[in-house]
Amino acid sequence: HAYRHGWRYLWLWAAIMCHGFTVELVSYWLEPIDNFWHAQATFMFFGQREPLQIILVYPAYLYIAASAVHRMRLPELSEACALGL
Repeated sequence: HAYRHGWRYLWLWAAIMCHGFTVELVSYWLEPIDNFWHAQATFMFFGQREPLQIILVYPAYLYIAASAVHRMRLPELSEACALGL
């Protein structure tokens, strides 16, 4: 979908991947937030704390939501609020 519909969606996909990595890594590095572990999986990253499926969940949910909200043709501020929901 992202490849067929132009650069906007490819950049969105890349931004969502960066967001996912940032959220997960910050939550591991900051002591007040470092209070959870994911279950062990076949492919683990970042010191056996980050399973591959978590890295793939962020783009799956956020990309689908962003694509659906974009199709609603809302005003820019409303689009941001709708995506947050």
